[in-house]
Amino acid sequence: MVDIETNCVIDLLKSRESMKVTEWLVTFPNIKLISRDGSATYRLAIVDVHPKATQVSDRFYLV
Repeated sequence: MVDIETNCVIDLLKSRESMKVTEWLVTFPNIKLISRDGSATYRLAIVDVHPKATQVSDRFYLV
């Protein structure tokens, strides 16, 4: 995970399991914008924890 404004690495998730992603997202309550891949796991975890956050496709996956 990278802070898009500072380009600083925040963390590296060790799992793509929904529960692990959800647990990680809870630790960052101020997330407003999330750039992610097409994973349904990420989408669902984000909606559960940050339903008002805007989700956009990661540019790597668009190319």
